[in-house]
Amino acid sequence: MPWQSDRGPAGVKRMMADGLIAAEHPRLTSLGAATLIGVEGRRSDDTTRRVLAVRALDPDGSLTPWSFLGADVRAGWVTTLDPRTALACWSEQEPKQQRVRIARLRRRA
Repeated sequence: MPWQSDRGPAGVKRMMADGLIAAEHPRLTSLGAATLIGVEGRRSDDTTRRVLAVRALDPDGSLTPWSFLGADVRAGWVTTLDPRTALACWSEQEPKQQRVRIARLRRRA
């Protein structure tokens, strides 16, 4: 990637965790020309839930809004199926058992 003397190799710095508190365990995968970002964290408007938050970073630098998945997320992952479809997978701890959840994410044209 090209180096920019005033911004380093990554370009303009932007807040990636807006709407999230304590975002951690980042995951990246390509989704067509975009990069799909997944992090575990808590929504700023509902700190009782730990979610898997997913958004796309487009080639022009724009970010899509977060999609919040799950209720008590542990060990979230994202992977790409094709240029417009990805899967998100995570586990949720319930009082007597742990469940594995899978969501199909489809990018609109």
